Amino acid sequence: RVRAQVRVVEVGVVHRRRTRARLSQQQLANRAGLERSYLSLLETGKRMPGVEIIFRLAAAFDVSPNTLFLEIEGKWREIVSASGKTSTPPKTRPEEL
Repeated sequence: RVRAQVRVVEVGVVHRRRTRARLSQQQLANRAGLERSYLSLLETGKRMPGVEIIFRLAAAFDVSPNTLFLEIEGKWREIVSASGKTSTPPKTRPEEL
């Protein structure tokens, strides 16, 4: 269940940034050096980005990787707050970030 929530948060961050930047999936994929189909899988939560992908996406959005990580953490805290529970973001293996 926690992994599903983390994926929802990650999906929201990437999709929201892409649409705010008025980029198509293909445009973002080109900027990040990714296949459009892979980006689609990220946005639908069927794949979780690794650290390298976060760095590529950050560069494509012209922000620091830390900015994306902080957005993910912020969204996680919103979910936890709305649920009424007190928790911190789950620990994940580096390859799952």
